[in-house]
Amino acid sequence: MEKTDEWRNFTRQVDNLTQKILIVDDSPGELQLIRKILSQAGYMIITAADGEEGIEKAFSEQPDLILLDILMPKKTGFQACRAIKSSPETRHIPVILLSSKTQPADKFWGMKQGADLYLTKPVVPVELLKAVAGFIARHLLMRYEREERRQLRKNAMKMNSRFILL
Repeated sequence: MEKTDEWRNFTRQVDNLTQKILIVDDSPGELQLIRKILSQAGYMIITAADGEEGIEKAFSEQPDLILLDILMPKKTGFQACRAIKSSPETRHIPVILLSSKTQPADKFWGMKQGADLYLTKPVVPVELLKAVAGFIARHLLMRYEREERRQLRKNAMKMNSRFILL
Protein backbone atom coordinates (compact mmCIF):
# COMPACT_ATOMS: atom_id res chain seq x y z
CA MET A 1 0.00 0.00 0.00
CA GLU A 2 1.30 3.42 -0.94
CA LYS A 3 1.90 6.11 1.71
CA THR A 4 -0.90 8.32 0.33
CA ASP A 5 -3.35 5.40 0.54
CA GLU A 6 -2.25 4.73 4.11
CA TRP A 7 -2.78 8.40 4.94
CA ARG A 8 -6.25 8.37 3.34
CA ASN A 9 -7.17 5.28 5.36
CA PHE A 10 -5.87 6.93 8.53
CA THR A 11 -7.83 10.14 7.95
CA ARG A 12 -10.96 8.08 7.27
CA GLN A 13 -10.42 6.30 10.59
CA VAL A 14 -9.95 9.66 12.34
CA ASP A 15 -13.17 10.97 10.80
CA ASN A 16 -15.00 7.93 12.18
CA LEU A 17 -13.56 8.33 15.67
CA THR A 18 -15.12 10.49 18.30
CA GLN A 19 -12.28 11.96 20.27
CA LYS A 20 -12.71 11.56 24.00
CA ILE A 21 -11.96 14.54 26.25
CA LEU A 22 -11.79 14.40 30.04
CA ILE A 23 -12.81 17.65 31.75
CA VAL A 24 -11.83 17.91 35.41
CA ASP A 25 -13.37 20.86 37.28
CA ASP A 26 -15.10 21.21 40.64
CA SER A 27 -17.30 24.09 39.47
CA PRO A 28 -20.55 22.72 37.97
CA GLY A 29 -21.05 25.95 35.99
CA GLU A 30 -17.58 25.89 34.43
CA LEU A 31 -17.87 22.16 33.77
CA GLN A 32 -21.20 22.65 31.99
CA LEU A 33 -19.91 25.57 29.90
CA ILE A 34 -16.79 23.71 28.71
CA ARG A 35 -18.80 20.53 28.14
CA LYS A 36 -21.30 22.44 25.97
CA ILE A 37 -18.60 24.11 23.85
CA LEU A 38 -16.77 20.83 23.19
CA SER A 39 -19.78 18.56 22.76
CA GLN A 40 -21.25 20.95 20.18
CA ALA A 41 -17.96 20.59 18.29
CA GLY A 42 -18.52 16.80 18.22
CA TYR A 43 -16.23 15.63 21.02
CA MET A 44 -17.24 12.91 23.48
CA ILE A 45 -17.00 14.30 27.00
CA ILE A 46 -16.14 12.58 30.27
CA THR A 47 -16.16 14.60 33.48
CA ALA A 48 -14.63 14.46 36.93
CA ALA A 49 -15.33 16.77 39.89
CA ASP A 50 -11.91 16.71 41.58
CA GLY A 51 -8.27 15.91 40.90
CA GLU A 52 -8.40 12.44 42.44
CA GLU A 53 -11.34 11.36 40.29
CA GLY A 54 -9.63 12.97 37.30
CA ILE A 55 -6.53 10.82 37.77
CA GLU A 56 -8.67 7.67 38.10
CA LYS A 57 -10.58 8.49 34.90
CA ALA A 58 -7.39 9.35 33.01
CA PHE A 59 -6.17 5.79 33.67
CA SER A 60 -9.48 3.99 33.14
CA GLU A 61 -10.80 5.97 30.16
CA GLN A 62 -7.53 6.80 28.35
CA PRO A 63 -8.93 10.03 26.85
CA ASP A 64 -7.39 11.78 23.85
CA LEU A 65 -7.05 15.02 25.86
CA ILE A 66 -7.47 16.21 29.45
CA LEU A 67 -8.64 19.68 30.55
CA LEU A 68 -7.75 20.31 34.21
CA ASP A 69 -8.82 23.07 36.54
CA ILE A 70 -6.16 23.91 39.13
CA LEU A 71 -8.00 24.79 42.34
CA MET A 72 -9.94 21.64 43.26
CA PRO A 73 -10.56 19.50 46.33
CA LYS A 74 -8.71 16.26 47.14
CA LYS A 75 -5.93 16.85 44.59
CA THR A 76 -5.15 20.09 42.79
CA GLY A 77 -4.82 20.28 39.03
CA PHE A 78 -1.05 20.59 39.51
CA GLN A 79 -0.96 17.33 41.49
CA ALA A 80 -3.24 15.56 39.01
CA CYS A 81 -1.16 16.75 36.06
CA ARG A 82 2.04 15.54 37.70
CA ALA A 83 0.48 12.11 38.41
CA ILE A 84 -0.84 11.76 34.86
CA LYS A 85 2.38 12.89 33.18
CA SER A 86 4.65 10.75 35.36
CA SER A 87 2.96 7.44 34.48
CA PRO A 88 3.95 5.50 31.34
CA GLU A 89 0.26 4.61 30.86
CA THR A 90 -0.93 8.21 30.61
CA ARG A 91 2.08 10.42 29.88
CA HIS A 92 1.21 10.53 26.16
CA ILE A 93 -2.16 12.21 26.86
CA PRO A 94 -2.04 15.98 26.29
CA VAL A 95 -3.06 18.05 29.33
CA ILE A 96 -4.38 21.60 29.17
CA LEU A 97 -4.60 23.43 32.49
CA LEU A 98 -7.53 25.85 32.76
CA SER A 99 -7.49 28.30 35.63
CA SER A 100 -8.51 31.69 36.90
CA LYS A 101 -4.94 31.96 38.27
CA THR A 102 -3.32 34.43 35.87
CA GLN A 103 0.10 35.03 37.43
CA PRO A 104 3.17 34.08 35.34
CA ALA A 105 4.39 31.98 38.28
CA ASP A 106 1.21 29.86 38.10
CA LYS A 107 1.69 29.27 34.39
CA PHE A 108 5.37 28.44 34.93
CA TRP A 109 4.50 25.97 37.71
CA GLY A 110 1.77 24.34 35.61
CA MET A 111 4.13 23.79 32.69
CA LYS A 112 6.74 22.45 35.08
CA GLN A 113 4.22 19.80 36.22
CA GLY A 114 4.00 18.53 32.65
CA ALA A 115 1.07 20.49 31.23
CA ASP A 116 1.10 20.96 27.48
CA LEU A 117 -0.73 24.29 27.64
CA TYR A 118 -2.04 26.73 30.25
CA LEU A 119 -5.21 28.70 29.45
CA THR A 120 -6.87 31.21 31.74
CA LYS A 121 -10.54 31.52 32.62
CA PRO A 122 -12.95 32.81 31.61
CA VAL A 123 -12.66 30.44 28.66
CA VAL A 124 -12.77 32.00 25.21
CA PRO A 125 -14.58 29.35 23.13
CA VAL A 126 -12.60 29.92 19.92
CA GLU A 127 -9.25 29.74 21.75
CA LEU A 128 -10.31 26.58 23.55
CA LEU A 129 -11.52 24.92 20.34
CA LYS A 130 -8.31 25.83 18.48
CA ALA A 131 -6.14 24.45 21.28
CA VAL A 132 -8.19 21.27 21.60
CA ALA A 133 -8.21 20.62 17.84
CA GLY A 134 -4.44 21.10 17.64
CA PHE A 135 -3.69 18.73 20.50
CA ILE A 136 -6.19 16.12 19.29
CA ALA A 137 -4.61 16.16 15.82
CA ARG A 138 -1.12 15.78 17.31
CA HIS A 139 -2.28 12.99 19.63
CA LEU A 140 -3.88 11.07 16.74
CA LEU A 141 -0.76 11.44 14.59
CA MET A 142 1.37 10.12 17.43
CA ARG A 143 -1.03 7.18 17.82
CA TYR A 144 -0.71 6.50 14.07
CA GLU A 145 3.10 6.62 14.30
CA ARG A 146 3.11 4.24 17.30
CA GLU A 147 0.92 1.80 15.37
CA GLU A 148 3.15 2.09 12.31
CA ARG A 149 6.26 1.35 14.42
CA ARG A 150 4.47 -1.62 16.00
CA GLN A 151 3.66 -2.98 12.55
CA LEU A 152 7.26 -2.53 11.42
CA ARG A 153 8.56 -4.41 14.48
CA LYS A 154 6.03 -7.18 13.89
CA ASN A 155 7.08 -7.49 10.24
CA ALA A 156 10.77 -7.45 11.18
CA MET A 157 10.20 -10.26 13.69
CA LYS A 158 8.43 -12.31 11.00
CA MET A 159 11.35 -11.73 8.63
CA ASN A 160 13.85 -12.75 11.33
CA SER A 161 11.94 -15.95 12.10
CA ARG A 162 11.92 -16.84 8.39
CA PHE A 163 15.69 -16.42 8.19
CA ILE A 164 16.20 -18.55 11.28
CA LEU A 165 14.11 -21.35 9.72
CA LEU A 166 16.23 -21.30 6.54
